[in-house]
Amino acid sequence: MRGLTLVAVGASIALVSAACSRPAGTLEAAEETLGAANVRSIEYSGTGKWFQFGQAPSPTLPWPPFDVSSFKASISYETPGARVEMVRKQTLEPLRVRPTPVDQRPIQMVNGTSAWNLAVPAGAVPGSAAVPQPQPAAVDERLMEI
Repeated sequence: MRGLTLVAVGASIALVSAACSRPAGTLEAAEETLGAANVRSIEYSGTGKWFQFGQAPSPTLPWPPFDVSSFKASISYETPGARVEMVRKQTLEPLRVRPTPVDQRPIQMVNGTSAWNLAVPAGAVPGSAAVPQPQPAAVDERLMEI
């Protein structure tokens, strides 16, 4: 009788434990396994294409493409804050007259309630250092991207 009681109690504990754990293959299980609740920041990088939103030459044409040879984003979820850097060059398009493409190196930053770009001032001597340029209108958009 005592052995049967121990088996019943053991089976009950096993059933309760199984019912309380997250089913395998669910987002909750993946979150738990990866420890996503403890993620405070992320950094990622890549290469590819970039299409400049809102700059199409006409409503029937696609947005201007850029070849991105380097992209790096560093994001803090606690602050919230981000730094996004890329090296891009506008792709030549047939039948569009454009100056010779050059590498563009935008650096966009946001930290709490402030946003700014780091860029070489217009008309500066080549090789000049980038300086902060406030972008208060970009705060909401950049925070939303985080």
